[in-house]
Amino acid sequence: MGYLMLIVVAGTPGTGKSSLASLLTRKLNIPYNSLTEIILYKGAWCEYDWRRRSFLIDPPVALRAVSEWVRDKGSLLLETHDVELLWEAGLEPYLVIVLRTRPSILYTRLSRRGWPRAKIVENLEAELVGVVAIQAREYYGERRVCEIDTSTINPIKVLAEAMRAITGSTCDRRIDWLGFDEEVAFVSRLSLGT
Repeated sequence: MGYLMLIVVAGTPGTGKSSLASLLTRKLNIPYNSLTEIILYKGAWCEYDWRRRSFLIDPPVALRAVSEWVRDKGSLLLETHDVELLWEAGLEPYLVIVLRTRPSILYTRLSRRGWPRAKIVENLEAELVGVVAIQAREYYGERRVCEIDTSTINPIKVLAEAMRAITGSTCDRRIDWLGFDEEVAFVSRLSLGT
């Protein structure tokens, strides 16, 4: 069975992907998986990096596992921070909802998780420049990407914005943290260790 509708909730870790995905799965009545769950369940990883606290994927195995998983599910809501892997797996989502959070707020969220400083800084830098949003637009085009700022709105308001995008209302906002001098300075200070 091929998939009927694939909706992707993407973003840097800590932007609220899991919260939105759990709300959307109930609202849309479609199953929800995270890309990480699929990779771990299918054994599509080759080692664990203790310093970065993350699994390193086995690309060919991961691509095959993700492609088969999604194609076997019918409709699916998929959460990820790796849009590139979805594209390489040949998946064509109906919509990619990219959650964005101000780096200064994201820092607090990731620090509460007890992440190592280097991993936090790496993710803040990615969020500052918009790596996930850039990849989503590059792979899936402008019309299939919606960015939502989750810095200060609650999950219910994020859900409402996501539903408007899913039902066809326009979502043409681009979020550019590089235009906020205080965010650039904040990430620069952390990157330099000051």
